[in-house]
Amino acid sequence: MAALIAACLHTIQAVIWACGYLYLGAMPDFHAAISFSLGAFTTYSSSGYTIPSDFVLLSETQAMNGVMAFGLTTAFLFTLALRLHPQRS
Repeated sequence: MAALIAACLHTIQAVIWACGYLYLGAMPDFHAAISFSLGAFTTYSSSGYTIPSDFVLLSETQAMNGVMAFGLTTAFLFTLALRLHPQRS
């Protein structure tokens, strides 16, 4: 359940970034914005969409944010797993 909640929170964060791209005029429509945003957030970035050069630093910041978010989530899930299933000696 915790992993599902974390995935939903990551998706919400990518949607917020996509709305920012739309607001700034970096993407033409929501489909392009969310596709690009999910690619940047996961550092996969094979959406086929490109961003204007004025916004490249913003997309790189989003990628860095995604790496940190996934790292923190991994640490949280690992700690949760250890607490739910302690090792027996």
